[in-house]
Amino acid sequence: MNALAKANELLRYGVLAACDMEELVTGSFAPFAREQITVQGPKCCVAKDACTPLVMALHELGTNAKKYGALSRPEGHVEISWEIMDDQIKVSWCESGGPPVSTPTRKGLGTRLITQQSQFRAVSLDFSSAGLTCQISIAATG
Repeated sequence: MNALAKANELLRYGVLAACDMEELVTGSFAPFAREQITVQGPKCCVAKDACTPLVMALHELGTNAKKYGALSRPEGHVEISWEIMDDQIKVSWCESGGPPVSTPTRKGLGTRLITQQSQFRAVSLDFSSAGLTCQISIAATG
């Protein structure tokens, strides 16, 4: 709920047409150990209709990393980065140093929350034994 409140705050107090990508990403991780998370990317804004879905997806990834992935171990690490490509932002989530992961046998609510957002242009999840990698493409603003 805090992640969703942060998205709404960004929209209410920021530019109504968009929200700042770095603020959105860092706001998604308030409940997690910041020393285990690296955030990097150029200054850019996320289109308004993609802000809340992106916060929810990042928070879901963070929650799962805390329970089962890289953030469940002190030596684990998550890198969130993004790049601007034409009119979209490509967001990358990469876990390392956590327990081995494998592709889930079923798609739960969290996976559907990430993969079935109509505001996302593309989503990929790679359950490598080295750690989960997720790529999400969303609309950017000018």
